[in-house]
Amino acid sequence: MSAIARNAMPIIAFCEECGARLQLTPEEVARAPGYIHCRTCSEVIKIAQPKKLLNDLELRLGGKVVNMDPARPILTMGRKRHNDIIIQGPKISRTHSTVVYLDGRYTLFDLSMNGTFVRFDSGEEVVLRKNRIDLYGCGLIGLGKSLPSNLGERIFFKVKNG
Repeated sequence: MSAIARNAMPIIAFCEECGARLQLTPEEVARAPGYIHCRTCSEVIKIAQPKKLLNDLELRLGGKVVNMDPARPILTMGRKRHNDIIIQGPKISRTHSTVVYLDGRYTLFDLSMNGTFVRFDSGEEVVLRKNRIDLYGCGLIGLGKSLPSNLGERIFFKVKNG
């Protein structure tokens, strides 16, 4: 362990679900892909150190538009109110998936039991089940089931060069 890591201040995170207070080491934060699971209830807790982003990402659900920027390098989607994008449904997990800005790319992680479905404008379709994919260009995201025909349940994404 380096002298910097030994002297670094711990990072405190709070779980919105159970109220647990977690003390994280800088090493734990560095290993995390933008989120950790609460040690008490296993709920997803967002963690990040904002930095300059090389690209912008826009996500749209109906009339709601969410942009990722240096103040928001992590975005979660699911049925609970703590998510940035909230979609209700029997196959949608409390925190279903997350998008994290990692190594200059936006990476979509599936955290659910029912999968996350992605269709890129190139025609490529991907089903994520507890894995991840980098987002590029434009496309659609569906939570818990194949991309629904109901536009109110589709998440549109667009990666724009900054």
